[in-house]
Amino acid sequence: MVAVGAGAVILVFCAVLGTLLIGRNPSDHDRPAEKSSSADVPTAAPVSSSSQEPTPVSTVNPAADQLAKIQTEITPDLEAYAEVNDMLDQFLKSYAGTPEAQRAKALRAEIETNFTKLAEEALTDARAAAEASASSGTFDEAESNFRDIETRFGSGNWFESKGKAAVEEALAGLAKQREAWALKQMAGTLENARAELAAGRFEEASKLIANRARWPVELRTQASELAAAIEPKMAAAAAAKKRAEEDEAMLAGFDRLMMAGEYVQARDYAKSKEVSGAQYGEMLRSGERLAEKMAEAAGAVVKGARTQLGKKMELKLTNDTQKGTLKEVTNAGLTVTTTYLINKQEHKQDIELKWDALHDEQRQAFARLGGPEIEPAEAAVASIYSALGSSDLTAAREVLGATGDHPLGVRLAKVVSVREKRMAYASAMELAKEQAKENHWRVVVAECQKALEIEPGDKEAVELLEKARRLAVPWNPGDIKTLAWFDAGDKASITASDGLISLWSDKSGKGAHLRPGGGGPPISGKRSLNGLNVVDFDGRNYMYTSGNFATPASGNFAVFQVTGIDAAGFHTKAIITLERPDWVSLTAGASQFKGVLGVSGLKGRTFAGGPFAGPSIFEIVLDCTGTKTIVGYVDGDAKATCSGYSKPITMTGLGTMVKGGNRMQKMDGFVGEIIVCEDVTPATRQKIEGYLAHKWGLAANLPEDHPYKSGPPVVGQ
Repeated sequence: MVAVGAGAVILVFCAVLGTLLIGRNPSDHDRPAEKSSSADVPTAAPVSSSSQEPTPVSTVNPAADQLAKIQTEITPDLEAYAEVNDMLDQFLKSYAGTPEAQRAKALRAEIETNFTKLAEEALTDARAAAEASASSGTFDEAESNFRDIETRFGSGNWFESKGKAAVEEALAGLAKQREAWALKQMAGTLENARAELAAGRFEEASKLIANRARWPVELRTQASELAAAIEPKMAAAAAAKKRAEEDEAMLAGFDRLMMAGEYVQARDYAKSKEVSGAQYGEMLRSGERLAEKMAEAAGAVVKGARTQLGKKMELKLTNDTQKGTLKEVTNAGLTVTTTYLINKQEHKQDIELKWDALHDEQRQAFARLGGPEIEPAEAAVASIYSALGSSDLTAAREVLGATGDHPLGVRLAKVVSVREKRMAYASAMELAKEQAKENHWRVVVAECQKALEIEPGDKEAVELLEKARRLAVPWNPGDIKTLAWFDAGDKASITASDGLISLWSDKSGKGAHLRPGGGGPPISGKRSLNGLNVVDFDGRNYMYTSGNFATPASGNFAVFQVTGIDAAGFHTKAIITLERPDWVSLTAGASQFKGVLGVSGLKGRTFAGGPFAGPSIFEIVLDCTGTKTIVGYVDGDAKATCSGYSKPITMTGLGTMVKGGNRMQKMDGFVGEIIVCEDVTPATRQKIEGYLAHKWGLAANLPEDHPYKSGPPVVGQ
């Protein structure tokens, strides 16, 4: 009994001691042990009749946690080098003497090694770039590389011990390279200036050495000597140019008098003028002689004609001939007596002719009889002046080859060329302005380019061209919000094998793709319209949207389809159908396609002017919020109208070349393009019509007053 009691006392003592050591009551043995610091001394588990498992040992270590947090701030490029070092310094102060402190010291040494390695690599790369800059002249970039090293690595021990001196040395070397490069460039510029001077391009030579004041003394001296040689020659060239312009102006004054037929004034003008250039002088003196002869020839025509008085002759007129006897000659003209028979009786009639009614050849013939001899080359020059005076450039051009070596021949060839260019420029700009009023910007671009080829840099042409280029970007349905868009001309949007279509992709981005229905797939690549691919349907197949199609809740939308109809055959066959829950369709209405616009809840309407075989643009425009109508169009011309469209209808399915419902009534023909859009304004409708018409070769079908009859829409219209 005693022994047992003693054992029991010992057990109770141990239990109490255990409780005191862990600071809790024996009755708490079933609670989880609270975590403590890893530095705490582990305690023995209390003895309990209900549990003999030991309490878990705590693993919390603030130093380790803090060091781990510092390590997360370290990146491969050591961008936060300074911050990490500061954190490690603080850590070592807080946890000195701990195992983690030793690890922190090792980590800092490792960071310093890697930081030094990165700095050395950056310095090597910067030096390589500096060497390359010596041949390319990119010194600013090279200098920036060295400055970046100072910025990035300046806070480390490496920079103070080695990097700073290395960067300063590199920058000094770079400055010498920059100076050597600049000297080389200046020397090259000086040589180029000498070459320009030798070629007689004085102004260009002067510009090259204009900044010589900032050059080194030796090069500046050479450049100044060169400038001293250039200046008098440049002044002489400028003076010669001015004299040539003055001479040209004098000759232009002579030209104007000759073109006006004022030969006496032209002669006197030439006598009164002096030109400096030998070539211009020769032109003016030869012009004076020609004007003298032409002035004499004017009287010589009358004098020569009078030598033929009383003689029968055939006069050559500007557009005809006149036979008769020369009866009278005056300064105003001449009189010819003609004879004719009426009932075998001879009758006479006097016909008066002005001198300008005679052909040049006839007047020259009279002039030769009564005045000085005019050489063929002189006559050609005179004819050119006359043609220029009447703005007949074609006649002037035809005679140019007959001027021979006459001094004025070359000049008049230039005058004719300049006049032709001016006329061509004026014609191009006139057409460009007219087309701009009609918004035909691509034509405007072409005409402005022609004008600028004639007059490069012309301000008016440049400004109009810039405007036209902005507006001449071709418009397409991608510029508006489309609900669906299928374009057979874009073969990339069609998935087919041996021409058999499995998918016709929606270009609107909505994903409302068309897939073949019953009767087999339609065919791509078999037929074309205006050189573009179309999808061919044989009357047994059709295509239908596979999802992602829905008309707007407003009930406002429009459908456009470019279609050619081979055969209808039955009145319910359709070229376009929208359905579920409501429906809209365009059916044949007869064995030939007459076009019946059908709408759920409204009475159908047959298109006026049918039947239609196409190819045409077939359209349905539903406007619930505006005109409250549903209108059918063919090639931009309204053909049928359903009124009373006040309750919006919506559809989630679209089919082409098929009637809705059981989809048994399929059309035989082809489809080029289908567009469904939400904008039902006349402006957008007409843009789409213009786009489709010109793309598919149907512009001739548009109404004469259609805004895009003569050209497709462009961006900005």
